[in-house]
Amino acid sequence: AYIRGVPASLPDIPIQYADFASWQRQWLQGDGLAEQLAYWQRQLAHAPALLSLPTDQPRPPQMSHRGASMSFTIPKQLSQRLQNLSQQAEATLFMTLLAAFKVLLYRYTGQTDLLIGTPTAGRPQQRFEETIGYFINMVVIRSQVEATTPFLDYLKQLQLIVVDALDHSAYPFPRLVAELELKPDPALSPLFQVAFAFQNFVGAKALQALADPGQEGLPFELLDEFHQAGEFDLMLEIFETEEDYRLQLKYNPDLFDPSTIERMLGHYTQLMTEIVAAPGKATSGYDLLPAVERDRLLVEWNDTQAEYPQDQCIHHLFEAQVEHTPEAIAVVFGHQQLTYRELNCQVNQLAHHLRSLGVGPDILVGICVERSLEMVIGLLAILKAGGAYVPLDPTYPAERLAFMMDDAQASLLLTQSWLEADLPLASKPIQRIDLDTIGAQLADQPHTNPVHPTEAHHLAYVIYTSGSTGRPKGVMIEHRQVLNTLWALQRRYPMTANDGYLLKTNYGFDVSVCELFGWFMGGGRLAILELGGEKDPVRILEALSEQQISHVNFVPSMLSVFLETVSTEALAAVNSLKYVMVAGEAFPNRLAQIGQQKLPAEVKLENIYGPTETAIYATWYAIEPGDDRRSQIPIGRPLDNVQAYIMGTEGSLQPIGVPGELYIAGGGVARGYLNQPELTRAKFNKNPFGSGRVYKTGDLARWLPEGNIEFLGRVDHQVKIRGFRIELGEIEAHLSQNP
Repeated sequence: AYIRGVPASLPDIPIQYADFASWQRQWLQGDGLAEQLAYWQRQLAHAPALLSLPTDQPRPPQMSHRGASMSFTIPKQLSQRLQNLSQQAEATLFMTLLAAFKVLLYRYTGQTDLLIGTPTAGRPQQRFEETIGYFINMVVIRSQVEATTPFLDYLKQLQLIVVDALDHSAYPFPRLVAELELKPDPALSPLFQVAFAFQNFVGAKALQALADPGQEGLPFELLDEFHQAGEFDLMLEIFETEEDYRLQLKYNPDLFDPSTIERMLGHYTQLMTEIVAAPGKATSGYDLLPAVERDRLLVEWNDTQAEYPQDQCIHHLFEAQVEHTPEAIAVVFGHQQLTYRELNCQVNQLAHHLRSLGVGPDILVGICVERSLEMVIGLLAILKAGGAYVPLDPTYPAERLAFMMDDAQASLLLTQSWLEADLPLASKPIQRIDLDTIGAQLADQPHTNPVHPTEAHHLAYVIYTSGSTGRPKGVMIEHRQVLNTLWALQRRYPMTANDGYLLKTNYGFDVSVCELFGWFMGGGRLAILELGGEKDPVRILEALSEQQISHVNFVPSMLSVFLETVSTEALAAVNSLKYVMVAGEAFPNRLAQIGQQKLPAEVKLENIYGPTETAIYATWYAIEPGDDRRSQIPIGRPLDNVQAYIMGTEGSLQPIGVPGELYIAGGGVARGYLNQPELTRAKFNKNPFGSGRVYKTGDLARWLPEGNIEFLGRVDHQVKIRGFRIELGEIEAHLSQNP
């Protein structure tokens, strides 16, 4: 009318916004207010304060209200099938799409109690329909998404909840927040952090005629995409037009990367496709992964196949190195040292003696010694005799040692004379051999390598870890599993004839296996740190320098003490150091940055991860300068011949960025737990994505977009102290026996 210069024909609006405000004030003082408040107090009692969506960045201490958005149009065929499903379920499309969105959030977070906000028109009476003003009021939709509930059943439940909520939507949301006396948190929006809205744009197309460029007067343009400040972590808006349905996912860029939002839209679309195909399936049973993402998780990031000596035993590689460099220094302890030939001769004599005592394939032999030449000789002799060693730490409580000896039913115990008096008695007699005094008895034994039928599938060792029932668990590891890990480490952190490995790890902790046997993979030497030296940063530094060490392992807690104690100049003087490998605990980024600053630039600092049940290590991650985005260093990618899967509680693959339990498959997976077949069946399962078995780690993790794995914690009550696994259940079991 303005353009054409004619009077406007719009009718007068009899009710103004001020009239609505006056009505609302009166209503808030009436009886309806109390009834609505009582409803919301019941509905929101004991509600979770936070929907724990997996984010790309830590949540800032205060909301910035920054916003960004990403759009996607639902394919027409899918739109039609969604409408058909809604009609069959006697639900609106809004209800169906909201239900699907809630299922997506459940699958992303694992939380079943979900609160989502949705805007309502906020016009409680017909007479306010034409009034101009801001009426919108947010309503909280709280519902429970259970894993086993069929989607159609959940949709019906949600319909009742939404209708009930809309019947009580007149209560102003800001006042509700005040009445509930919620503790204010500047980092969060109150009650809900995710919103959902269904916007009807049908009829908007007719306005396009007024935007004809040929029109004179006031030209304008219809914007089909817009951005605004963000009040929530996420807000999904569905725009309905004559032609299609468009999704617009608004997000907080302080928390999420655009690539994450793009994947989320893809997962929502995939979920809707799955739902219309099988609406009666349980909410946990739908596949969220598009084909490209599934291929990335199963194939691209798990393409780790590599050659290794899978038909050999650990000692075979030692014997081969003896043949290659017999006069090279093999092992050093204080002022003592042995060449490869000398070490092999002593090992062989003890191995022949052990063979004469009945040691052979899968026969367990206990060894309780301090770090020394005798330790290395004893361990290699057990392997060369065909047996498997069971490390018994002399510092362990007598009760724990007694249990391990009884459980292992070891045929022999190798020890040292000064430790014998403190060793507990096993339930049945066990023959003991004192390694420091047996030399004379071995004089007549051959120096040649023993010949026996031990093969790669036989046991190499059984290491006990903490058990949740109060009983330690003996993890059975075979030769081929150890060699898969050692060969992978040799490829990534090559040991040469000029290199040295520092043995400072307790041999009851499986990281010690790399130190005990990794040195001869490339003809290097082993330097043994005396007992107690592993706790002394100055002594460690001296050993690194004196023994020209190239490879050293740390748990993060000890690395922190080491870096705090030694100077940058002192570290720079250790010109032999090549690799600092960190394992056994979560690796704080702050500590990694200190390491990057203090260690010489040529030294590689790496985070390595792996449970005892996967033969020492399963993943690795190279720390680079400036790698400081996350609070914890990722655990990286799978080792050679290892596959990693992150699965939800229902056993399906979790999408990229979504937490789940980490499962490990491939060449390092252990045989199982000694004398615990039920636990073995529970933790070692058939690989659903390939051959062999997978180990259920109990570790919570997620894939990062670049293909690394981030460790997030435990799904149970296990903790790690200085690299040792501690089951709190074991502590509770012992405490309950001593009230």
